[in-house]
Amino acid sequence: MDVKNQLGAEQCWGMGEIRRAIDTLERSLIKLLGARFKYVLVASRFKSA
Repeated sequence: MDVKNQLGAEQCWGMGEIRRAIDTLERSLIKLLGARFKYVLVASRFKSA
């Protein structure tokens, strides 16, 4: 999953841009963690107790 239209940290010129960039990164992280959790759930089916 790529984060598109993302400025590098050093390219941000104000707090508004920094907050938007962080929010975009956090949304991507949450989506990735959700996808990872689905794999964990499927993997749990293969493990024995």
